[in-house]
Amino acid sequence: MFTLTTRSITFLSINNPQVRLKAIETIFAPDAVWFDSDGSAHHGHDGVLAHSTIVMNQQDGTVHSPAEDIKVCQNMATSRWKVVPEGTEGNPGQAPSQLGGNVIVVEGAKIKVLWSYLDNFQPPLRPNMNRSLLRLRLTAIHLTKPAVASILRPSTFAPCLQPITRTATFADEPPTKHLGGSAIDDSLADGDARGRTGGGDGLESSQNAPRPPKVDSGALPQGKDKGLTKEQQEEVDQHNKEFEATREAASAAPEQDKVSKDFWSSNDGKSVKK
Repeated sequence: MFTLTTRSITFLSINNPQVRLKAIETIFAPDAVWFDSDGSAHHGHDGVLAHSTIVMNQQDGTVHSPAEDIKVCQNMATSRWKVVPEGTEGNPGQAPSQLGGNVIVVEGAKIKVLWSYLDNFQPPLRPNMNRSLLRLRLTAIHLTKPAVASILRPSTFAPCLQPITRTATFADEPPTKHLGGSAIDDSLADGDARGRTGGGDGLESSQNAPRPPKVDSGALPQGKDKGLTKEQQEEVDQHNKEFEATREAASAAPEQDKVSKDFWSSNDGKSVKK
């Protein structure tokens, strides 16, 4: 078990692919699976060989060597490994470029499952991981292509990207549709009562409605340029003149609405002599 675990690390330092294949066939079962730290899975001797070639090309000039003691529990073992420049394996002061570990499951004196992991992932040393993740993303997009296509179709969200302006919003719609905060068409608000209340004309305003209030001159723009044209100023002055003339002139009350002085000056209808 100890030798098998050690060789699961050092086979990545065999440069000759033919010699490495022999080592793989010796330590791995024919149906072995290698789960590497980049998230990929490789099956059988050929799969392990192909992926080991990629790993070694990415880490050219380095070697894998054991970093700590191996721990064994029944048919499983854990080991730590490090990646150091080639020729510095025996130098304890050499800082490793990578630290990681293996977990192996042994069956019939050969490795059935190998799981490799990294303590700290370093993209420059393992650029293939990015490509593997990209393939996974593209696969997921392909599997959900109809849904994604419908979401990304420009016509789906193009209306949301159109600029909203006052002209575009109100040009073709009655303004009363927007005053109440509702998009429901209310023809009553537009003054059309027919068909809603049994027919007939709408109510007319009272003939005795109060006059508009006097225009507050203090609220008008002051200074040299008041902001009013000559016609507008004349209209304001005429309105104020009419308002002042009629403000105190109340019409006489109808006869039936007058207070009976005789009644209020009598006692049970009898005159009270003073």
